[in-house]
Amino acid sequence: MQNVFLLFDNFSFLRYDIIQKEGVSVGYSYKPLWHQLVERDMKKLEFRDFIGISNSTLAKLGRNEPVSLEIIEKICIKLGCKIEDVVEITNP
Repeated sequence: MQNVFLLFDNFSFLRYDIIQKEGVSVGYSYKPLWHQLVERDMKKLEFRDFIGISNSTLAKLGRNEPVSLEIIEKICIKLGCKIEDVVEITNP
C-alpha cells in the first residue's frame, strides 16, 4: 500500500507542475468524505481527533482545498476506505 501512495504522490507532483505551467485549474471535492462521516454518525471534531489532524487541515478539507497525500492516506487507513471514498477531482 505504501508503494501505491508513493507512486501516486510522485504523479501528483508531476501533475501539479504541469498544471502550473499550462495554467489548467483543478478543483477538489471532499463530499465523499463528508458522506463517510454521516454514515458513521461522526462529527467533524470527532473525525479530527480520531484521525489526528490539525484544525487548519480540517479547515482546508472544509473549503475543498488540496491537502497532502499523507493526510489522505492517514484518513483512508483510519477509516478503512479507498481514496475515492475521501476525495474527488472536479473541474471548477
